[in-house]
Amino acid sequence: MLKCIGIISFLSILFLLLACGFEIFNPFQETSYIGEISPTPTPTPTPTKTNVALNKPVIVSTEKVGYPASNAVDGNNTTQWWTNDYADTNNPQVLEVDLNGEYMIEQVKILWDTGSDYGVDYEIKTKTTGSYSTQVTVTDATGGQQDYNFSSVVAFYVQLYITNTNFDCSQLFEFEVYGWDTGNPTPTPTVTPNNLAFNKTAIASTTHEIYIASNAVDGNYLTKWWSNEAGTVGTPQTIEVDLGAEYTIDTVKIYWNEYLDFGVDYEIKTKTTGAFETQATITGATGGFQEHNFTAVNAQHVQVYITNSDFDWLQVFEFEVYE
Repeated sequence: MLKCIGIISFLSILFLLLACGFEIFNPFQETSYIGEISPTPTPTPTPTKTNVALNKPVIVSTEKVGYPASNAVDGNNTTQWWTNDYADTNNPQVLEVDLNGEYMIEQVKILWDTGSDYGVDYEIKTKTTGSYSTQVTVTDATGGQQDYNFSSVVAFYVQLYITNTNFDCSQLFEFEVYGWDTGNPTPTPTVTPNNLAFNKTAIASTTHEIYIASNAVDGNYLTKWWSNEAGTVGTPQTIEVDLGAEYTIDTVKIYWNEYLDFGVDYEIKTKTTGAFETQATITGATGGFQEHNFTAVNAQHVQVYITNSDFDWLQVFEFEVYE
């Protein structure tokens, strides 16, 4: 009798506890104890942004004597690049920085003149290979310090493309690009099969600093040959490749700079021995990728003979020859 009363009392207390919301220990159920702390995930560190344009190679459309393009990336706010011409949609002024590597960038800072010579309408463009993409479009700018933020983008080249200035010219004291190294090696595109000029001996009429002729036949569209002079009728610029043996060829592909420093008028010439013979004559070319086909001919040497350039120099990223 007493045992029954005890059991009834225990059950009554149990039901009362459940009714009040108390949890009953279940030895077969996983238990989360009060005070137990879940491990906190390690946060991904925020990359440190630096000015990746500092002291990098830079080219421009025009410059006044004593105010070279390199002044825009020297880290000195008292030196300046000064254009030698006005800018409009038909005569843009361009500054282009080669970052010498692949970076993730998201900010550009420009220190213009604060008086009269500054860009009013312009674009900030980027690319790794191929064509430029516009990241920022600016209208009615007022000179001085201008900072532009945009979505992170991988870039090898950064360009300032000016289509309107406040006065006749533009003065730019500093052009800074902020980002961080992607940690990836410089991408080398797959070489097109059967490119007979790949890694063959190349020579050029002139060379600007480290931008040697062999860069035009290395299969890498991020390196380039850069001449040290413009091509004219009186002083043509040439780049020539020795294929190492005689081949029957009918196609030459040239990857010029897209916006400036490209060949406008030039000839494709070939020979095995003796004098070069012209296979294709080009006039009014517009830069970027150019493919030239001609009647098949036997040749060991192939030459681009440039008599007119878009600006003061020439830049060829790749020079390819095909059967």
